[in-house]
Amino acid sequence: MGIIWNLRSNYVDKIGGEGIRKFKYKGNDFSVSMKYLYGPISRYLVKFIPMNIAPNLITFCSWILIVISQILFAYYSWEMNTEYPQWLNVLYPTLIYLYTILDNIDGKQAFRTKSISVLGTLFDHGVDAFSVVPMIMIVCTILQLGQTSITFFLISISSFILYMKSVEEYLFDYLELGILNGPSDGPHIIAFFHYGVAIFGYELITENYIFGFNCTQIMVLIFIIYFVLQIFSMLY
Repeated sequence: MGIIWNLRSNYVDKIGGEGIRKFKYKGNDFSVSMKYLYGPISRYLVKFIPMNIAPNLITFCSWILIVISQILFAYYSWEMNTEYPQWLNVLYPTLIYLYTILDNIDGKQAFRTKSISVLGTLFDHGVDAFSVVPMIMIVCTILQLGQTSITFFLISISSFILYMKSVEEYLFDYLELGILNGPSDGPHIIAFFHYGVAIFGYELITENYIFGFNCTQIMVLIFIIYFVLQIFSMLY
């Protein structure tokens, strides 16, 4: 019992406690999507949220949307390489856009209610971290990749980028998202594929080629290019 108490009492030392009290979130998103889409929408909608609604509750609700999406896709396509109901191709990108908007509203609600805290930042970034893998798994499902090494590769790249951005924030005390970034622009890529399949059918994925590349190869190339750009931006 004494060991457990020591772990609990010494988890945050005196210096860490001072840091928590002085904490102030600093970051910016320079994407076009944030400037002209998510930013204006979230600033408008946050006005209708009661002041007694905690920002963490909004964050939690956004995460529930991801959980619902993952459960539905796991139910209809557990192996990630079988066809699923077309209505999911309309529902899922819609939920992703709602998730992204709520993910912006929670921060504005925190500023509005003057309730910015380390816990809120941790919870917000934690939800983002837990959402990455399900989102990429669903992308791999629509591409009919199955439980393969390519799927593992895409999940690993996405998780590593998130980890490196967290390290960057830790080292420089500032989180900067560039003109093109996954959190803001990723939903557009997801929506393109899902809405496209909803309209044109699975032939969009299986039979269409652009400059000799099919949709699966194009998606892998997008991930690799984005990965290289993110690494470059963090280094320079």
